[in-house]
Amino acid sequence: MVKLYITTDRTFRYNVRTNNKHVSDLKTVIVKKTGEIHKCIEINRQTHNTISRTNGFNRMIYNAYSELYKKYTALVRDFDICRNSLRESANKLSEIEKLYENLEDIYNEKVSECERLKKSECTVLKTPSEPEENKIL
Repeated sequence: MVKLYITTDRTFRYNVRTNNKHVSDLKTVIVKKTGEIHKCIEINRQTHNTISRTNGFNRMIYNAYSELYKKYTALVRDFDICRNSLRESANKLSEIEKLYENLEDIYNEKVSECERLKKSECTVLKTPSEPEENKIL
């Protein structure tokens, strides 16, 4: 048996009305969702721009820090070289001071020896001897 459904004008109008209502409800939902999607897209774009700027700023800071660190290491290396050179100079200076002190002692000894020799020569010269003129002839 086949059932026949008779669609009345009233049912048809009701279905059209409900369908139109669903369509308008869905349109408003679509408009709301489209607005939300556009807001999300805008927020994502702003976030991306902020991250890009932050990355650029971070890159600039990193480059500046790297340059400063290179200069710092160069300064430390130069400072170490100067300190080592200063230590070597101090060692050389202490050696030279020791030599100078020894030189002073040696000089005093030589002066006293010269004075002793002068005194001995003076005593030798004071002894009578032949005149020098006669020696040559």
